[in-house]
Amino acid sequence: MKIDITLGSMKNCELVFLNSPLDFFVQLSPECLELNSVMERIAAIYENGGDTMQASEIQSGTYCIAQYSEDLKWYRAVIKSVEKSSATVEFVDYGNTEVVNFMNIKVILEEFLQLPMQAVHCKLLGLTNAGNEEEQHAIFLEKTDGKSLQAEFVFEENEMYKVLLREVVDDGSNIKYINEEFCTIADLTKAKQTATNKKAFNTVTENRMVTKYAPSDSKWQTTLYEPESKHNIIVTWFINPNKLYCQLLSKETEFKTMMSEIQKIYINNSKPVTHKLEVISVFVYLVYFTVLLFLF
Repeated sequence: MKIDITLGSMKNCELVFLNSPLDFFVQLSPECLELNSVMERIAAIYENGGDTMQASEIQSGTYCIAQYSEDLKWYRAVIKSVEKSSATVEFVDYGNTEVVNFMNIKVILEEFLQLPMQAVHCKLLGLTNAGNEEEQHAIFLEKTDGKSLQAEFVFEENEMYKVLLREVVDDGSNIKYINEEFCTIADLTKAKQTATNKKAFNTVTENRMVTKYAPSDSKWQTTLYEPESKHNIIVTWFINPNKLYCQLLSKETEFKTMMSEIQKIYINNSKPVTHKLEVISVFVYLVYFTVLLFLF
């Protein structure tokens, strides 16, 4: 899961990865302190052990432990795309991505999925694309690298937060935002007001949103597997040794996320089936899925 941040809140943080002032990642303080102990456990287990992930398990969206080429240490990661013998992964606690060979991707243990992803994706509020990108990058890095920062989370869109950012000084006298290096105070005030209005509009829209249901003849895709291929599984339904059902453990996190969303939508907001059901009909049977979730 991602860290839950309340819009309008102010958090102490530090810069951990920078693409540009419009695309950077921070870790929150003191929330990230737990990451230190997690990293120690990861090092103890994966530096000389851990199961290498099978090629068939390496799929986009799968969580794993991957080795970073610059320091050869192991980090929590999510697979973004897959090539023939390598995958692009995003290190979820830092925000950077890298192409990693299959041999350097290992199966993540359940205990390392408990801590939320520590990298928070941000952009400076009020900053436009205008200006010299290299110069903006250099100025932003000078103002943030290795410094204690404070961010006000103004707006969130597409899993990226628009923030007001400033350096924290011991006497608390610094009231100037780093944003002001790239835009005027008037522009910054206007941008904050616009974001606040947009937040209010989105809240009203979400409350009025009508649930979109799939057509009655919709079908989901069936995944085919190579004969003699091997996968880690859990048995979810057993009739006899010749007829049983299972799920891939590599899909466990994705499945749990989907199940959580199903519960939220259908427990208090369900639309009964009104048309005649056929053999191929697809619908949500809440009790059955709840039993599956319990099995996990």
